[in-house]
Amino acid sequence: LLLDFGYLGLARACFERVAELSPDDPAAWINLANVAMEAGAFEEKRRIYAEALARWPNQATLHRNHLNSLAYDPEVSDAEALAAARAWGAKALGRTRGLLP
Repeated sequence: LLLDFGYLGLARACFERVAELSPDDPAAWINLANVAMEAGAFEEKRRIYAEALARWPNQATLHRNHLNSLAYDPEVSDAEALAAARAWGAKALGRTRGLLP
């Protein structure tokens, strides 16, 4: 709720505490990236996602949120966002039996 109502500093503090208490849960990292994005701190958002994706490379929700965030990042071109989506799609398909009929 803090993030939804624009209390970015308080939201960041809460999500940092959650990350400390639950270091193996990527949700806090996703929320920290969302706070950074809402604050216009896109470099910080990219750093948070890079660290989180390195820690949890197969976490689908993390990838989905990261890919979604690229649409709002002024430093990321459409071609870069599409390439990232294709790379995740290929990786995700590689973890399955392929496309459904």
